[in-house]
Amino acid sequence: MKNGTFFRLARVLEVERLAEKADTLEAQILAVVIGLESEVDRGILPVKRITEDWNEDRSEKFRVTPHKVGRRLSAMGFKKARIHSGASAIIWDGEKVRRMKEA
Repeated sequence: MKNGTFFRLARVLEVERLAEKADTLEAQILAVVIGLESEVDRGILPVKRITEDWNEDRSEKFRVTPHKVGRRLSAMGFKKARIHSGASAIIWDGEKVRRMKEA
């Protein structure tokens, strides 16, 4: 295989991998988190608000619970917090979000 052919194949595989990665629940949750940056209050973003935004325009069959979103956020490395009502939230880390966007 010639070098040019190899590099074209490698690029095609990379594009396909990135497309699959963008379809993951984690990628979709990250997109929601990024979109809610203006709603961060005192460095805190409620998991319920993230879940509401994610579930918007989805049929009942494809909706997720705040508990599931919270677990995914924890797995993604977001630190947990509580809001005044005792509900779960994440601590906004702009640097972490920026790095995740670039990955």
